[in-house]
Amino acid sequence: MSLKSRLFRILMVVALVVLFAGYFAFSTFVFSPTESDFDADLSTLVPRQVDFYVAKADLRDDIKPFPKLADWKRIEGTQAWAAYSKFELPELDRQYGVTQQMQRITDELAALPWPVKGIDPLDVFGGRNLTVAGNFKPGELRDADWVVLGRASWKGKLAASLLRYPGLLKLNQQGIGAEVGEQHVSLTLPGYPRPIHVTRLRDVVAFGTSLDLINKIHALDAVRGQDSFGLGATYADNIQRAPRSPARDDFELYVDWRQLAENLKVSGRFPDPDSQDFLPSFAGKLFQLGSVKSFAGVVGFRGGMQADLRAELSSELITSTQKRLYAGRGFERAEVAQKYANIAQDDASFFGLIQSGLGDLLREMFASSEPALRTNLEDLLRSTGEFPDALSFISEMDGLFKNRMALVVRPNDYKYETTRDPPNDGRPIAAWGMAFWMEDSAKGRVRIGQLHNLVNRNQGRFGIEGMKPGESGVFTNVVGGGFEVWEFWNRFVPGTGHVATVIVGDMYWVSNSFKMLDDMIKTYHAGAPDNPRLTDVPEFNVLLSSSLSSGNFISWINPRTLATIRRQFAKRDAEDKVLSNIDWKVERARVEDRFIKEHFPGRRRGELDEETQKNLDLFVDPELQAIEQRLRSEQVPAAMAEIERTILYSETLKCVLSVLSLSPKTITLSLRALAPLDR
Repeated sequence: MSLKSRLFRILMVVALVVLFAGYFAFSTFVFSPTESDFDADLSTLVPRQVDFYVAKADLRDDIKPFPKLADWKRIEGTQAWAAYSKFELPELDRQYGVTQQMQRITDELAALPWPVKGIDPLDVFGGRNLTVAGNFKPGELRDADWVVLGRASWKGKLAASLLRYPGLLKLNQQGIGAEVGEQHVSLTLPGYPRPIHVTRLRDVVAFGTSLDLINKIHALDAVRGQDSFGLGATYADNIQRAPRSPARDDFELYVDWRQLAENLKVSGRFPDPDSQDFLPSFAGKLFQLGSVKSFAGVVGFRGGMQADLRAELSSELITSTQKRLYAGRGFERAEVAQKYANIAQDDASFFGLIQSGLGDLLREMFASSEPALRTNLEDLLRSTGEFPDALSFISEMDGLFKNRMALVVRPNDYKYETTRDPPNDGRPIAAWGMAFWMEDSAKGRVRIGQLHNLVNRNQGRFGIEGMKPGESGVFTNVVGGGFEVWEFWNRFVPGTGHVATVIVGDMYWVSNSFKMLDDMIKTYHAGAPDNPRLTDVPEFNVLLSSSLSSGNFISWINPRTLATIRRQFAKRDAEDKVLSNIDWKVERARVEDRFIKEHFPGRRRGELDEETQKNLDLFVDPELQAIEQRLRSEQVPAAMAEIERTILYSETLKCVLSVLSLSPKTITLSLRALAPLDR
């Protein structure tokens, strides 16, 4: 054997020994290069008793390159972002330094030394799967115990394993304390009040403030996830079985609401049923946050937003009225397209359908109204001689109609004819139509006819009058197909000056526009191509088919046609916003004091005789009008511009569909929104 061959063989043996020794040492002190990945979902490493849980798969596909969103270029090219970055973003930067923080992260990544320079953090940790879980503690949210689990590449596994050798990494020179345990390393970081505990389980790296949660990762692995969150009923019923994207990369969510509400100090009586304002009072009688125990579900953001969430309720905290409303039978998904949504035009800005106790809803609406309004309504009903009080009227409506009603809203682009249409206040208003389903069509038609005639006989009591005072303001018209439409003219009906009604099959329709009813009849009976329906809109059918199979409430919103309506209201809303910032009682008192001092020395406000007060008003009223006019000219344009931007932001969404299903034990929400980023 030649010398050259001997040297080659010796070198080969040495190389094999070195490689074997290196492999053995690496496997012993770091990790085995051949070890398998953790073969279950990360949720099986989270204890069942956590207060919050958030998980996301394939985060790498959503953030690329880190820290920018993968769709950032498309978002950046929209009109909405151009407006937001010009007007709202500077204020956020001033308060929170959002742009500066993002730039700082980008600069720090670019400044990293070799060999980590250019490495995307999500390629190392969390890009495939990321989970955050923990428990709230008394105090503030920042005091919560938490743990973050993520799938790691070999680089992430190496980094986590090398933490067990703090001297090798010279952590102390960086001001980082390290305490090495049997299955974890506890790090004390500069400026952070609590230690961070780090552990590794095959390709899963976890870190957090709770040593108990860190230790349970290994304990749960040893029993193959028994008593874990991922093998519990909450996860199975609300997350695993929820409608998911094909890639199952939605956000998985769970929150113990009671624990969170306690931390946030949120009152269980929200909305407040005893509020003096109608909306919070009415909403509070239908739902209370205090009845919610927890909620869980999934949320995705592919092409918009998809959310399926379920709230668990405490039945003992629900009122008897709420139990009746929640226990009512809902509608089936197929019924929506076949029977109900075909009354709405394809350009409807809003379509809503509710199937719940009509009588209970009306009674709660009446109870939430202002005392003066309730008194006036009862006086009006009694004056007709038909009803002793409002509740008797509500009871009759409850017996006359089924527990179902629908609302259609669209832009009021119907041409107004001054010689034929009723006089009105000229305010911009959307066109709307409501539909009620009768329990018995034959009996319903008779009773509705009687009620129409009752109103006709009592026009003065209902504020009804014709084109001129003293003329009749009740009219009937027959439209296509022989449908008789009743019109009731009242100048106080905003924008249109009248209410119109019609019976179509087993439905009773009410609208603020005769032309709207005519349009709805054509849509319902004819449909496309001349009168296309909402059910002809592809997006409506796609979103509906992926939502809940049944529900008690459904709403469809078209933000782009709704923008037409909102722009009509923009000036009035801007004026209301500006003028509501002034306490006019205080302002009037200030102005009165000034003019009393100038023109009525020795007198005091509130103690003036009638003649002096009239003379004072001659000075004060023009001054207040001047202040109001100045506010309108100086501040209303800016307020209108702000409203216009919010409308522009909403137009990023093409459509939104939500379905709500109720029961005394749960409330389930399915939400779908499309955002094609085309404007």
